[in-house]
Formats: sequence, structure tokens, C-alpha cells
Amino acid sequence: MAGSDAVARYAAVARTATESVHYTNARIPPAFRTPLYRGVVTASAPTPDEPEGRRWVIPPWLAHVPIPPGQRLTLILDDTVLRRSIGGPKVMAEQLRHLMHLMDHPRATSPVTIRIAQRGYRTPANSEVAEYTVHGHRMIAGCRFLPRYEARSEDARSVQERLRDTVQRAQDHDVSYRLIKQAAERWEAAS
Repeated sequence: MAGSDAVARYAAVARTATESVHYTNARIPPAFRTPLYRGVVTASAPTPDEPEGRRWVIPPWLAHVPIPPGQRLTLILDDTVLRRSIGGPKVMAEQLRHLMHLMDHPRATSPVTIRIAQRGYRTPANSEVAEYTVHGHRMIAGCRFLPRYEARSEDARSVQERLRDTVQRAQDHDVSYRLIKQAAERWEAAS
């Protein structure tokens, strides 16, 4: 299991990235979470991907890591994330409504892009992966069992290529919004 320092360093990398592109078929990444969803994930995940006060000692330095101005975030969700219950129907409905709210900003000015991956297409990872741009350098990162970072390996280049392809082939804004809205409505009806 990753220790609190390793998870905090991972969070710092994510926070300092000027651009990040996330793909997940498991859990919604930290930058896109509601407080309720965050609490469920950090309380129940065997390897949390962000430090949280009840389970971890949050290093004081993390609060001083700045978010760069103009940071751009892209999230590509596998549609299984829309159906997977994390925390139950109420938590999922609230989380999906939050994603819709993030998508509501004018597309030209929003630093956040959220899309649903094309179904049945080769994905960049078995679970979660991100590409972070930090100080002009791109790296592949993830936090499944332990935080990991790669930049120049053949594996990293392959994942970067598949991630970019997944972004290009993802559903457009309107289709993605509709799919997330339908899922939120199903979760609301189930609660």
C-alpha cells in the first residue's frame, strides 16, 4: 500500500500540472470529485489516490503546492464508470450532476473537458491513467497500487499514444453530456 508521503507526492504532481488528461474505467479522479464521493473513495479504496485526513497524515507542504494559472483538465470516462456504484445511488447521482455542472461552462473558456470514451475501442489502460504536463515535460502517471510515473519508456510512449487516440475518438460534448445526464437520472430514480 502506498504511504501518505507517496500519495501526497502524487497529488502534488497532479496539482502542479499545467495540463492533465485522465482516462478511467474505475473511479473518478480527484480533481473532478464531490466531497461526498471523495469521502467514500478515500475511506474505502485500498490505495487512495489523494491524501485525506482520516486515513493519512497530510503533509503540511501539500497545502502550499500551487495550481498553475490556466490549468487545463481533460477527463475521459469509460461508460462503465457511469454504472459502477461507488457510495450508492445518492453519491453517484450527486457526482454525475457535478460532472454535468463542470461541463456547463462555455466550451471556449472552460479549463475542463469531460467526454465519454467510445464503447468497444482499445483503451489506454486497464484501469486509470493520466498524462501530466509539468514544467513542459509530459509523463504518464497512475495510482493503482502505488503511485507510478513514466516518461521515456516504450510502455509510456505506447500508453500516451493510446490515450491521445482515446481522446480523439471520444464522444463529443453533447453526446457525453446526454449519457452522463441519463446515468444521473437512473441513479436518482434508484435512490
